[in-house]
Amino acid sequence: MSEAENSFHLNRRKDAVKPVRRTNSIFPRRNCMCLVGVERHSHKWRFVVNELCANYNHFHAAKMKCASFETSKSRYRFLMEFFGYVCPKFRIDPRDLKSKHVQDYFSWKIHELASEGCGEENIKLRIKNLRSFLSFFCRWIAKPGVVPSYQDLIARSGYRPKELKMPSSRANALSIDKVEQSIVRAFQIDVRLGFQLSFMAFFGLRPKESVGLVLSKCVVLGGDLAYPYIKIQTASGSKGGRPRRIEASNPSQVKFINVMMSLAEEMNIDALCWPDMTIHRAAARQQRLMSKELELSKDSFDGSAYQFRHSFANSFSALISSGEPLRDLSENLGHAREEIAAAYLGSSGRAGEDSIPELTRALAHCEFEPESFMIRLCRLIIEISFTDLRLALSLALWVLKTRDDEIYCPIQLLKNRLIGENKSLLSPEEILDQLSEHSEKSTVREFMMRAQGFLNLDTVEQRVFTPLTNRIFFG
Repeated sequence: MSEAENSFHLNRRKDAVKPVRRTNSIFPRRNCMCLVGVERHSHKWRFVVNELCANYNHFHAAKMKCASFETSKSRYRFLMEFFGYVCPKFRIDPRDLKSKHVQDYFSWKIHELASEGCGEENIKLRIKNLRSFLSFFCRWIAKPGVVPSYQDLIARSGYRPKELKMPSSRANALSIDKVEQSIVRAFQIDVRLGFQLSFMAFFGLRPKESVGLVLSKCVVLGGDLAYPYIKIQTASGSKGGRPRRIEASNPSQVKFINVMMSLAEEMNIDALCWPDMTIHRAAARQQRLMSKELELSKDSFDGSAYQFRHSFANSFSALISSGEPLRDLSENLGHAREEIAAAYLGSSGRAGEDSIPELTRALAHCEFEPESFMIRLCRLIIEISFTDLRLALSLALWVLKTRDDEIYCPIQLLKNRLIGENKSLLSPEEILDQLSEHSEKSTVREFMMRAQGFLNLDTVEQRVFTPLTNRIFFG
């Protein structure tokens, strides 16, 4: 250890005690002066950073204790690098830091890491770590909201990962008919339960968030030029819930809010929690009713109340042709990370181009089991989409049960968006010829005969188009 580092280690303060952190009086309050009497000038940035580190760098950013020596040293090195880049370039004092300065540095840093050959996961972890260092520093200068979110830093930097890695699919969306049937039954059992399930289905609320909803405080109808919206507060939240605002951005949501508010007024219902019940007891009652009366539980049904959130996420993903970003879906669902919201939409991780011949042969010659055949068929279409999107869309139309040979709307939207309106999809003979490049022609012909019209609309939407469009438009 060098003499400077040894001195830094010995001079660290040890008084980061719990009572002091609880009062939150150790950091400057918002809009208060920092280092009063020290002139603000860009050439004094080293002195300012050293003074602030001497006062605050020994603290842990989240817990009420001292940080480790390695954490303090890493934070100090980053701050010296950050302000060594920002202060000379923008001629600012560290206490005058703004969001545009933060964005400029991280845009440069992201592209530098990418040019050095760092993997996408390493870049993500590195940027999140550095962002947390800077967020803690902004508390020292009474500017806690200066640092943009990780998603905004990535989006504004112009850096796009080659492929958004998503967790294994746990998407288990209900069909529209099933959602409607469950809501009707819920209203017959208990009016408040019907309201709760309705808001879960139309706005993706968590079960506990729907229980804590107070219509007069949380539902804002808006004017002629504004969308109505729902405000989710922390008091009505659940594990991991985030305060947020969910706009009714499509006609069905607007109509739903108007109907629900008029119905609630007629029935004199404001709070969706049952009277004389706490949020926790009401949530337990909701779960009991959904399990016993509606069969929405992991024991009696393939899923749970969270299926309504899955259904909301999948209906939201249908708007991708209008450019709706995954970040908006994450915010509406109340998640900070896009990867979590992506789990509601399904996985699009690839099995490898070498799997196409094996999948084709298996689909042509294996013993016919509908469930196994369906899974392999969807996997084949997704795999082909990595190398030939036109062929994948043409094959999806071939295996889809259509009426009067009409092109199903999402296929048409994808074709127009990605291939062009002037180009048509492949004919059956062209599909046969192109698939024959991967496997024998007789095998492909046998596969196409068995696969024609095999998949229904719901299966294609959930297992093919959801992960496919999620990867194409959000990846």
